[in-house]
Amino acid sequence: MNFDGPMPGIADASIVTVSALPERLAGAVAVGPHSQARRGALLRVVSGVARYLALDGQRVEVAPEPDADRQTVESYLLGGVRGALIHQRGELPLHASTVVSPGGATVSIVGISGTGKSTLAATLALRGWRLLADDLTRLTWQADHALAWPGPSHIKLMADACTRLGIATTGLPLVEQDPVKFQVTVPGCTQPQRLTAVLVITAESTIRARTRLTALHGPQALAAVTAHIFRPNYLHALGRAQECFALLAHTVAHCTVLQADRLHAADALVNDFS
Repeated sequence: MNFDGPMPGIADASIVTVSALPERLAGAVAVGPHSQARRGALLRVVSGVARYLALDGQRVEVAPEPDADRQTVESYLLGGVRGALIHQRGELPLHASTVVSPGGATVSIVGISGTGKSTLAATLALRGWRLLADDLTRLTWQADHALAWPGPSHIKLMADACTRLGIATTGLPLVEQDPVKFQVTVPGCTQPQRLTAVLVITAESTIRARTRLTALHGPQALAAVTAHIFRPNYLHALGRAQECFALLAHTVAHCTVLQADRLHAADALVNDFS
């Protein structure tokens, strides 16, 4: 099982398949049930799947278990481990699905787990939008704006979401077992895009005109986006908290932060950005 090659969306970072990695990382502290980190390095040990070592924002070593499922190994690699690599680079990983409208607007969709970020991205893909990244979006700063970078051009969707969207699951790769999620390929965008807006989706509607978007400003906008930094528990051990929060503040100051409830978010985005 070989994963050698560039890290998706981070062209100057590489993935290297190795035969073994240690159980413990010298000088590291626990940053989660499976991960240990120190400045410049994070080790993630997933029993029965693989061990991963992210180094200096430039390289990930992966040692798959002999009987591991390739899709599962890749899911961890492109999720939490890729997020650690982005943190190491002093960049901003958002727990967001990012889409590009037919008119070129780029919107990162954030919300608590289970709110429906990926389902909303898939719904928009069926309406002519393109996927830039699902679940994890890498943001960097260029001149006076945030730049969102592409990830793999597929979305992980639960079986019930596929049913609601009319997506047949027969033959689709199974990427998670609990809950069951399928890998659905959708039209993608392969070039980095200037970030236009961050959309916070909520479970309950707090908006009078439900098919419109509500703007958030100042501290409310900053708090709403801060809540969706990807794996913030990694930051202090990696020594990158200052850079991450500075980039977050720049991003919020230079793009629009919006809110919509999950039932009406697709219509609201289409109304405002298509």
